[in-house]
Amino acid sequence: MPGSINGFALARHVDEHWPLIEIVIASGHGSPRTGDIPERATFIVKPFNKLIVHEHLNKILPDDKKPEPLRRQYRPRNPLASQKEAKRVFG
Repeated sequence: MPGSINGFALARHVDEHWPLIEIVIASGHGSPRTGDIPERATFIVKPFNKLIVHEHLNKILPDDKKPEPLRRQYRPRNPLASQKEAKRVFG
């Protein structure tokens, strides 16, 4: 992030001032330590694919707040479904 604030600090600021906003943080520079991000924030390690993002958003958003693509999300019968299969479904 540009400037003097980093993503973890931004997440803490958003959590403090706008508690109704769900927070998802993605980074390829390692996982946060305890206290780095708000307790209710979701952390995703880069690289990731659409299926991983959909899974995290499905966990944190109430059903009435989910956009249409999440409502009709592909749910694999086998939890170890391949990324190739997810790509076929999500593009």
